Formats: sequence, C-alpha cells, structure tokens
Amino acid sequence: QERSKMEKGIILLLFSMVTLVSARGFVSIALCPRLYAPPNGHVIVNGLGYGGMARYSCRSGFILVPAISRIRQCLYGGYWTSVPPVCRPLVTRLPSLVEIICPQLAAPVNGEVAVSGSNPGDTASYTCISSYSVTP
Repeated sequence: QERSKMEKGIILLLFSMVTLVSARGFVSIALCPRLYAPPNGHVIVNGLGYGGMARYSCRSGFILVPAISRIRQCLYGGYWTSVPPVCRPLVTRLPSLVEIICPQLAAPVNGEVAVSGSNPGDTASYTCISSYSVTP
C-alpha cells in the first residue's frame, strides 16, 4: 500500500516546538521566538528555525548598539545569538569642555563702556562725555 507524502511526514506545531513524525521516528526542533525591530530601526528575519538569520539596521542618524548584534542566528536550542540591539542617536550633545570668556573692552577716548558680563550673549553699551557723540 503506497502512502502519500502527507502521511509519511507530518509537521506539528506545539508550544514553539516543531515535531516531525516520519517512518524514522520523532525529531524535535525548537523555534526561536519572534523578533521585533528596535525603535528607530528595522529587522529582517529569514526564518525562526535552526539556522535562521536576523539582520538589524537603524534609520539614518542612528547607530546600532552593540554592533555585534547586527546579525543574529537562531541556534539549535531555540534561542538567538547575541542580545537584541538598540538604535542610539548618532550625534549626541557633548558637554562643554571649554569655557568661553569674552575679552575686556576698553572705553573709547572721551567716553565710557558698560558691559553686562563677559560671556557670549552679554552686551556692551558705549556712551560719550558731554559735547561728544558716538560715530561708527
């Protein structure tokens, strides 16, 4: 009696385990869990079974951390290599390492200068003594 291909090999999916029933016996293969793209990133998965690969990337302006997690592989036990990566901003605001101080201003001849401070954004006002005027 000839058996159909369907009868010779049946695949059952139960609790994320694939069990292949054939004339040779039972073989179990664990599936890896579904993967999700990190915020500001993408993931392309080509399979959840043993040997499946996941490739991660980030949107423009972001970098994948840790870089070793760019490619992950589904292993025999049903788990992925490496840790799930995240996408971090490529340019971060660095703390100011140099304090900027404006130079002291000299008063003009026959006049005075008043400054509001010595930091960027502070102002200076020039005035003249009587009978003199400010000219550019």
